Amino acid sequence: MSKNIAVVTGSNGGIGQAIVNSLLDKNYKVYGLDRENDIHHDSFEFIEADLKNLNALNDFSFNNISLGDYSLLINAAGIREIVPLLDLSLDTWSDVFSVNITAPFLLSRNFCRKLVAQKSEGSIVNIASVSGMLAEPERTAYVSSKHALLGMTKQFALEFGRQGIRCNSVSPAITRTGMTEHYFHDPDIMEKINRGLYAPRTGEPQDIVAVVNLLADKNSQFINGANFVVDGGWTCGKDL
Repeated sequence: MSKNIAVVTGSNGGIGQAIVNSLLDKNYKVYGLDRENDIHHDSFEFIEADLKNLNALNDFSFNNISLGDYSLLINAAGIREIVPLLDLSLDTWSDVFSVNITAPFLLSRNFCRKLVAQKSEGSIVNIASVSGMLAEPERTAYVSSKHALLGMTKQFALEFGRQGIRCNSVSPAITRTGMTEHYFHDPDIMEKINRGLYAPRTGEPQDIVAVVNLLADKNSQFINGANFVVDGGWTCGKDL
């Protein structure tokens, strides 16, 4: 039987790196797609990729990756803007949508094409966001793209679930990574964050990894088209 294979986008980000390291610990051969790389491991192969380059992703056929009997695709890359809606440019909107929804679509489509052709099974896990369920100030493109990602997750689950290819998503609230680190040094922002949480601490990448591991597990065959919210209670209600 072939070695289990995983492809992770955004492999050099906070959540992406944590996912890669967890999969390496589980003896996966991992391919990481990102613009930069700080991971060095015998079972890790870095593929430099700009997820805004949609023509290149459209042609990315996984032909240089020997997908195994069971393979994973983890779409962990994501970007966001903080711009008032009336100042949101078409370029910024397009960049956010390219990385957050069009890139996962193209890679997931091509991943499924290869699995179907070789009659193999697999699992796709999309790292979405609570922003895919709620509106947030000054994040119109990000919120819209994450809503779209949840819909696309269900569509892939419907299209390929009977062929042994599952698709699920994980929706974190604010998680402490390089992208959000500055929040944790701003008392005003932290007051807002803590007011919205119903948990004793803020999120860490390992909180997301725990759910990704569940969804990636081959034995989780009956979990398909689901969205797992990992948000410390952020979306469960509000303190009136």
